[in-house]
Amino acid sequence: MTIEYFEAVLLVLSVSLLAYIASKKLTRRSTPAVEQYCLIYKLKVSNPEASERLNSLILERSRRSKASYTVLLSYKSGDTGALLLICGGRTEVFLESEIFESIVASTLSHVRAEKAGTSTPEAYQLVNRLSSLADSGSRLRPPTLQTSKTTSQYGIVRLGSRIDTPIPIPVYLNREDIEGHIGVFGSTGSGKSTTLRKISLELRRSGFRVIMLDWTGEHASYFSRLGWAVLEPKSIGLPIDTLLASPLSRQVLVDILSGALGLSEPQSFLLARVLEESKPGNLIDLISNIASWPEQSNWDREVKRALYRKIELLKYFSNKYSIPRGDLYIIDLSRIPSVRLRKAYALIFITSMYYKARSGMRSQSTMIVIDEAHNLFLGESSIMEEILSESRKYNLHVLYATQSPSIIQTRIFLNTNTKIIHALRSQKDKQVIQQAMSLEDSKLAILDKLARGEALVQSPTISEPILVKIDAGF
Repeated sequence: MTIEYFEAVLLVLSVSLLAYIASKKLTRRSTPAVEQYCLIYKLKVSNPEASERLNSLILERSRRSKASYTVLLSYKSGDTGALLLICGGRTEVFLESEIFESIVASTLSHVRAEKAGTSTPEAYQLVNRLSSLADSGSRLRPPTLQTSKTTSQYGIVRLGSRIDTPIPIPVYLNREDIEGHIGVFGSTGSGKSTTLRKISLELRRSGFRVIMLDWTGEHASYFSRLGWAVLEPKSIGLPIDTLLASPLSRQVLVDILSGALGLSEPQSFLLARVLEESKPGNLIDLISNIASWPEQSNWDREVKRALYRKIELLKYFSNKYSIPRGDLYIIDLSRIPSVRLRKAYALIFITSMYYKARSGMRSQSTMIVIDEAHNLFLGESSIMEEILSESRKYNLHVLYATQSPSIIQTRIFLNTNTKIIHALRSQKDKQVIQQAMSLEDSKLAILDKLARGEALVQSPTISEPILVKIDAGF
């Protein structure tokens, strides 16, 4: 054999060896890898305690499992969405998902984890990239909407928690929301009373003076157990002197008494004349001046006597007006036997406080809380409109509640910047609220389905209505 032959054989063997090695490499490269993907869950959590327990579960399972856990939060128009991704090999993911679902179902009653499908390979690669960037020492926290000013950093009234987000978010009202006046609306049994009490107590803790006019006596019995002063209108008298002091306030008094006591036009006219010409300084003088007013004819006599009979009812409050010092108390209007007198007293009291605030007699921020406000607003829109539009300049603010928003005048709605809407059954009431808040049909549709204590909330710092569970604990 020649050297050339051996060289040819060696060349063939070399080529064959290289081809074999190459084929082995290609075979290894073409062997399919373990399939990697993610199983996706939508998360719904109904209270902060459940959120913390879910956080702990995710952290614990991520340590014990070969599969990885990723939580994605998204924000859109003030709403928050949360997705949980369990990623890894198919077998690992299926095993881990069964464990996760079992623990949630058996121990986390306020957590819902709904399967939303599986991810694409591209999504899995993205999750891997996110995992490589994540701080392994960080801890999942419930999201807070800093830009909407619903956190305690800005707020002075803790209202409750959002329930239209996967993880509950604390909701606060700040000073701008409060000073723009607050309206609470809802059918009987929807939670209005709880909301009034919650806001009243929070305001007191924040340094406001709080005075509640309790139409039915419901709040008086509740707050008396907490140490609030409960006052009877008859014992503290009628604050009418302030309204007898000037021509403008005397005309306002005529309007109040005409509506509340049902005065006829001639009776209202005669009352205005008595006030302007005799200028009484107090309630007793007013009643006495009406009784001694000269009669020019039988018609004058009938008008005067009818007016006297109605104004004389105010003698029920003949005690000299005196209210104790303090920053929080209830005036129990239910102690007044006549509904007409109850309305007259409440309107005179509110108006008197307004004129005192205008004169600079009180600089401390004061909140007047009015329950069953439809009893006062109906037919008395002019003075209440003025108070709601002007009183905030004098540190006097109004929190009112009513089950009948459809009787509230448009200007009062416009001057009520914070609206809290509990469940409403009446179609007319719902339409009024929809117009006042520019509600989308989807949010309007839930108004008659809200559970007790749930409410739609809109304010200067919460521009888009959000769904809130009002805190029941005080």
